[in-house]
Amino acid sequence: MASIKDIAKMAGVSTATVSHVINKTRYVSPELVEKVEQAIKNADSPPKFVVRRQKKIRENIHQSQNGVLLYICQYEEDNYAGGVWSKLKPIMESKGYTMIRCNCNSDLEFGLVDKLLSDHVEIIGMFVSARTDEFYIQKIVRTTNIPCVVIGNEVDDVAFDRVSTDIYKAAYDCTMHFIRSGHDKIAILMGDLLKSYNNDVIRGYENALEYGGIKLKNRYILHKDSDEKKISDMLSELLDGNDNPSALLIADSEHIYRVYRYMMKRNIRCPKDLSIMCIGNEGSAPYLNPALSMAENNFEYIAEKAMDLMLDRIKELSEKDKYEAVLKKTSKILVSPKIIIRDSITGTARGPFGEKGADINMLSLTEKEMDICRMKRYTAVIVYHYIGASFMKLHEQGVRDVFDRIGITVIAVMGCQMDFSMQKKQIESLLMLEPDIMIAFPVNHTLTQEVFEEVIRTKTRLIFMGHVPDRFEGSGYVSCINVNERSNGRNIGRGLGDYLLLNHKKNIGIIRYGHQFYTTNQRDLAVEQILREEYPELRICAT
Repeated sequence: MASIKDIAKMAGVSTATVSHVINKTRYVSPELVEKVEQAIKNADSPPKFVVRRQKKIRENIHQSQNGVLLYICQYEEDNYAGGVWSKLKPIMESKGYTMIRCNCNSDLEFGLVDKLLSDHVEIIGMFVSARTDEFYIQKIVRTTNIPCVVIGNEVDDVAFDRVSTDIYKAAYDCTMHFIRSGHDKIAILMGDLLKSYNNDVIRGYENALEYGGIKLKNRYILHKDSDEKKISDMLSELLDGNDNPSALLIADSEHIYRVYRYMMKRNIRCPKDLSIMCIGNEGSAPYLNPALSMAENNFEYIAEKAMDLMLDRIKELSEKDKYEAVLKKTSKILVSPKIIIRDSITGTARGPFGEKGADINMLSLTEKEMDICRMKRYTAVIVYHYIGASFMKLHEQGVRDVFDRIGITVIAVMGCQMDFSMQKKQIESLLMLEPDIMIAFPVNHTLTQEVFEEVIRTKTRLIFMGHVPDRFEGSGYVSCINVNERSNGRNIGRGLGDYLLLNHKKNIGIIRYGHQFYTTNQRDLAVEQILREEYPELRICAT
């Protein structure tokens, strides 16, 4: 077993220097500290004075039921560290321990924490939360000889117990929510956080895109890795082009306010122009305008698991002599985030062939165009899939009101009550009137192909409502018009979820329509998505 003289000889320093390094009783240059620490590490067996110190720590841990635990983080304003601290401090104090929170992000703070650890043997453990790759916390962790639990990001790849939000899953789930909401142009904004954090984020983002069949675009990946490049400049490059994203995932909650400020100055509407989600930012997300959707950290569960890991290590060290073996045995616990959907996301409507739905406000006629319509005296017919319901009455009245203003006459309105053969006969008879316009709700996507192909061979201009038959594939008709069924489904899902929770019910059955109407499918999928993601307490037991 090496003595202090042996270590001094190996390091090429005096025994007094070794003593000062070990006991931290005097300043020693970093170069000499490194030499002494390396000599101790290279010794065949732990030096006597190290063994004595470890024994003293074990005895202190064994005797202490109300020892001191440090909570070391980098920044006072770190939202993640603060969220965990608010839950961890009371539960550790309820067990009889004293909690002290320290920042460690400068030479001065490092010196204070280092001295605190060396001068106070009653400190029997520490929790560590690192936000960036700054080296101060890493220096503390590398030389620790008390139980340490890392909360959040990995610290310098050092092997310690660790409990954290599953950042990979947070990024994956947020990206998948965008995809299920109809978005296929999804950008991501990352900050200058730990490499391990950013690696998990980008991996989750890329894997979600791959699963959704969406090609990765490098211009959609924004990385704020220095102060030189402003968030506003990065967003301008992203949003001023021709291929703008419709959704943005913010991986670093520190950038939220800059993004909102930029959008407000540029009159970019959220979520109409850009839907936004963030990982974290529990404190202010509900109070932003619009309220921010997010992957929420489960701070309470993280704190509980961190406490369990710490208490287990303290107990093991008080009972066993194999000090190093206990500290080297590590556990990693990843806690799934909860997806919270608020007003910063909207569902993007899609057409029957995946095309993005256009805003109704894009359609307008000039006075000159309306005068031309009046002079032409166009005629129109409407073919409903069924008739008599309030929706059809309101729809017909809306069409008549608009057409009356521009001189188009509705000469016939028919409904087939979902009977294909009847709709076929109605369309054939209406074509004999030679209308200029036909507004049609097809009753079936396969059986109505031929009769509508007859329509497009005439002078009649065809407008589909709600659905397009097979074989048309975006040609032969003017447009397909429908309400945003994806948004309808999201609203239905939230209404149903809130009602069931309020009335203490949890089982749900979903009845789907038999025909493959793309709008109906969008609505049903949106309902199911909202129920599964936002109401995990409920159970879809049949579909």
